[in-house]
Amino acid sequence: MLESSKVYENEIIKAEDVDFAFLQTIMNSAVVKGLLERTDVDMIVSGGQITQVAPMVLSVNRLFCIGQTLQVPIFLDQQSDDIQIPLADANQYRIDILEVIPEIQSFNHVQRAFYDPSLDAEQFTTVATKRRNRAVFVVKSGTPGLGTAPLTDDGYVKLAELIIPPLATELPPENILPVTAPVPGAANELWTSEPARTMFLGGIDTLKQQVIDSNTQTLEAANEYTDQRIAASENVDYIGKWPLESTLPHLADNPALRNGSTYGLENCDITAEGYSGLAKYESANDSWDIYPDMTLRMDQETITLRESDGAYQVNPVILESYGEYTDGRNLLDVLGVSTIADAMALIHTKCNGTGKPNFYPIQIGDYLDLTNGLTVDGTVYAWNASYQNLRLVVSGFNTFKAMGSTENAQNHILFTFRNCPLTRQMNTSNVTDGGYPAMPIKAYLDGVFATGLNAALGGNYIYPVQRYIPAGYNSGNTWYTGSVWLPTEVEVFGNQIFGVDLRYGTSFTPTTATPIHFPIFQKSFTYRVKRYNGSRQYWWLATPYYGSSSHFCYVISTGNAGNYGAAHAHGIAPAFCVS
Repeated sequence: MLESSKVYENEIIKAEDVDFAFLQTIMNSAVVKGLLERTDVDMIVSGGQITQVAPMVLSVNRLFCIGQTLQVPIFLDQQSDDIQIPLADANQYRIDILEVIPEIQSFNHVQRAFYDPSLDAEQFTTVATKRRNRAVFVVKSGTPGLGTAPLTDDGYVKLAELIIPPLATELPPENILPVTAPVPGAANELWTSEPARTMFLGGIDTLKQQVIDSNTQTLEAANEYTDQRIAASENVDYIGKWPLESTLPHLADNPALRNGSTYGLENCDITAEGYSGLAKYESANDSWDIYPDMTLRMDQETITLRESDGAYQVNPVILESYGEYTDGRNLLDVLGVSTIADAMALIHTKCNGTGKPNFYPIQIGDYLDLTNGLTVDGTVYAWNASYQNLRLVVSGFNTFKAMGSTENAQNHILFTFRNCPLTRQMNTSNVTDGGYPAMPIKAYLDGVFATGLNAALGGNYIYPVQRYIPAGYNSGNTWYTGSVWLPTEVEVFGNQIFGVDLRYGTSFTPTTATPIHFPIFQKSFTYRVKRYNGSRQYWWLATPYYGSSSHFCYVISTGNAGNYGAAHAHGIAPAFCVS
């Protein structure tokens, strides 16, 4: 909530009032951002995660929003109080809404001195010296059987629609429909009334993806332009284009290209800190010169290649296969092989054990499709080109190397499943004791699932890695070695949200849980949103929920963070390393 000092006309104020107002300025300054970006719709600036903390009881975890009716910001800096959902109808579905309104409260009543001009003297009166902006949440019930949600009350901000089945005693997570519209006027597509009432600034990442998707013609034109410039050049034999093509040579190892002034990408390992330098071969002294001003950043979408005389410029180039943003390339094509077994054998060679690896030309987002299916303990999971449940995606390079109580010494490539090949309980009951290592899902993935996956890959290529992960609710952390495993909340989101990765229980106490954010998840929601048989799917994470000994964290179907009882069946999208 927002708080500040409260001062009255003719009051003789004290230093503590000024101190309180000053300290609150730090927190209240966030309001300025929202006001500057004000639109004609209600706006969630940040937060607003809605979870079901008990049957038919909701809670909102932090919230900063602005309602345009009152034009008063609403700020909640902690978990809200319980929000009770009204009883379900006995016979028909009902659609409710969750809405919030600010309530201004005065508090800290003390005696203060006032100057009375008529008496030319001080008078003492007991008054409230501080005020706060409190968020008040309400679930407004719809009409059973109507099929649409009720309208938002004046002054309130609509946060979600809730689909209440007949006789429901617990609300399925997919029945909570939060705000997803990223821009003013965009529709929250699943809402049945006032679909454009509220927008969520956190959805702005989707705009970036739309820009990339709409500029494929720009990419083609840029590549064509580059090819024409190379063909017309008398001084340059080769120039490297971004994105990396599978035919791009590693110039330091290709003396055949050393005839005249040759340009290209030197040191092509994309495991370097996001950069690849441009190099020029000088035939006069048989040496390579690296030009700092000729650098390509992997995370840029506009790239300029320029020689000192300005002969070459490609602007813009849209990232085509750097998979943080969009689908990568089929590794069979990239590596020039025809089978998964051949691809894995070549990857094994490139990893080179504990020696110097050569991951080129593999990139984040490149993939392998298990087109022959996956057999786990007699159950056959068939490949479906539309669903892509069995697509394995390159998600990092040497992600866990050098860590571990027993060192992860081998070079490796991190893979994750693009979607969910199956759904399964984390545990048979709502118990998280012992954390992920004690759960039945761990034994299943590390056991029969890993055996089946190794068989599908054509050999024993899976490399078990040691990670330091939460040992359970309020239980610290433990070293865990796994072959195939579920990622943690930090590995997917980059920080703790609902989990115990970075705290014990309910207190923020830094721990040494593995603070690794997988590269595949760092720049967009593209890979964080998983599907199961074509539909967006909630999927489990290996992190216990900090607020309950019965819940684990998961990724909800919209790509945001959440948590739920361990006995529920949600999507399984494992990770594993190969070496």
